[in-house]
Amino acid sequence: MRKHFTLYFIVALMLLAAPEMKAWEGMPTPRLKVDGRYLKDTHGNIVNLHGFAQTYSPWFNERGTKWNNYDVSGCLTYNQGLIDDILDVGWKMSFIRLHMDPYWSNTPGCQPDGHELPNCFNETRFKKYLDEVFIPMAEYAISKGMYVVMRPPGVSPEVIGVEDDYNYAQYLFNIWDIVSKHPRIKDREEIMFELANEPVRIRLADGSEGANTQAHFDVLKEIFQPIVNRIRDNGFQNVLWIPGSGYQAHYKGFAVNPIEGDNIGYAVHVYPGWFGSADGYDVFKREWDKQVKPIADLAPILITEMDWAPAHYESSWGKGVTGTAGAEGFGANFKKIMDETGNVGWLLFTDANLLAKFNPVAPLPDEPYTFLNDPEACPWPVYHWYLDYAELYEPRPDFEYLAELPTNDNFRHWNLRPQWDWYGSPAPEAWSLLERAGYVRLKNIKISGNITESNTILTQPIFAYPNSNNLSYGTVKLDIENMKDGDIAGLSVFMDEMNYIGVELVDEEKRIVSYINNNKLVGPLVSGNLVFLRSIVNTETGNLEFYYSTDNISYSDLGVDLLIEGSVFGLPSGCKFGLFNYATKETGGYVDFDWFSTEREFSEEKFYPAEFDAFTEESLTVTDLYLDEGELITMLTKGTKKLVVNAVIEIA
Repeated sequence: MRKHFTLYFIVALMLLAAPEMKAWEGMPTPRLKVDGRYLKDTHGNIVNLHGFAQTYSPWFNERGTKWNNYDVSGCLTYNQGLIDDILDVGWKMSFIRLHMDPYWSNTPGCQPDGHELPNCFNETRFKKYLDEVFIPMAEYAISKGMYVVMRPPGVSPEVIGVEDDYNYAQYLFNIWDIVSKHPRIKDREEIMFELANEPVRIRLADGSEGANTQAHFDVLKEIFQPIVNRIRDNGFQNVLWIPGSGYQAHYKGFAVNPIEGDNIGYAVHVYPGWFGSADGYDVFKREWDKQVKPIADLAPILITEMDWAPAHYESSWGKGVTGTAGAEGFGANFKKIMDETGNVGWLLFTDANLLAKFNPVAPLPDEPYTFLNDPEACPWPVYHWYLDYAELYEPRPDFEYLAELPTNDNFRHWNLRPQWDWYGSPAPEAWSLLERAGYVRLKNIKISGNITESNTILTQPIFAYPNSNNLSYGTVKLDIENMKDGDIAGLSVFMDEMNYIGVELVDEEKRIVSYINNNKLVGPLVSGNLVFLRSIVNTETGNLEFYYSTDNISYSDLGVDLLIEGSVFGLPSGCKFGLFNYATKETGGYVDFDWFSTEREFSEEKFYPAEFDAFTEESLTVTDLYLDEGELITMLTKGTKKLVVNAVIEIA
């Protein structure tokens, strides 16, 4: 098609491609953090999660009709299939509450003292099935674009305290010590913990019991604070959700004596009849404000159990109707109050197998309602509310960066973005964004003795991220198919000295190499043509680490770290990432950088749409110029005249 541009003396062609929303399987799941009373993603977007729950036992998986007898494969197949089916029918789920059900960790044949009480817990079995069931299910949910909130095995005893009949505080301490230091969990930014399920009454030091005075919340802090401290000591820094008393309905005392530390939120349960909800909106809102709002004014809230339906369906835990927002009923008033509070995420506690059978097509006028399509039962309205929430409160693939300049780049533009600068002054023919759309190509047009002589190093500053443990990541995806013998290409971190990790081609063999403190280290062979290179700079200590990968999932280091000299307040002054390619033997080789990212985890398909405008030299070449006033211009000596020039380019 033809495009016309009006120019005033200077022709400027600014062609930008805007990212599109992409959800939900494969939705971005960046690390979440607590910022004041809100849950936010790494770029400052407010996030209120919405999801569902799964528990992995034969009884809760359709009453033992799908699998039994500790059948790991049967459990995984059934429950992963439910996740697939739920997403396939269009549910916009951004998190799953994962119950590490005691079916797996209890000693076979042992009879619990009560429903899911911990007297039969077997630590060896828990560790075994953490590896075989719970972590695989968490990883599967994450692969589908969902966060995971892990819940400990079973429910709280009726009475808990610093000391109680089951030594429950120590039980929880042991559970979360095991889970939080597990290597497949500790560094997963998508996983969060809910520290206990439904504490009811709290035992004080004098032996008395209760639930909702300040003394009871002080004891809850004595129980949970050491657990939080141990989790942090183990290196797990993600959000922790703290339960209240009274089946997770009482929280006001936490506003006076909150759990200490970063990334703390509070997990609440709500059912019809709770918080005075049976008496309409005004009472419901008043009781919510009394019990929960004091802590919601300070920290984010996650509702980890909630559902409703008319009792005759026998398909929900809570018995009630949707009703009308601001008047009678439960569901509509629940949503209204959560929306008014503003920092509440929530889930639907309805059995996952029922959600997987949902059909978004409304019944015909003469068809009877079912649990799944009755507007007075939870599935129908919640399905549509989740669609709305998906546009407002979930992590975005089109992240709004807080920094003035962006840092990520997938090189889909016709010109370099403003965060980039060149080390040296490369010749125009030494690089290109147009020869291969969606890549920046660095070409070797001269022989260089070392990296600094090449002048073809594309750089951007390294920024500090205090909320990410002061770790600044830089990762590139690099196509090395067209290297020549003696070429070295990769990712550098430099201030006064150039340090890098890269790929070197020597005698038809491509190997990972690093150059640190003037010492070159040769690593393993690279068999394919794609490699991922990563540097991690601790901007507080100045420590630098280099990693490589062939799949962007598992990264390996070369066993050598560097302490960068010359830091200012912990951040290396003038320290930059650099993309480079240089030749030591012959010219003509080139490499293509697909993307550069400062995210801890990044893949192009999660952050950007698959389709984009591919610019070429031809598409950006002006094919015609003309004046509004024709070919003849008459100007008087020393006179002025506004000159309007129109340019035409052809875009396929």
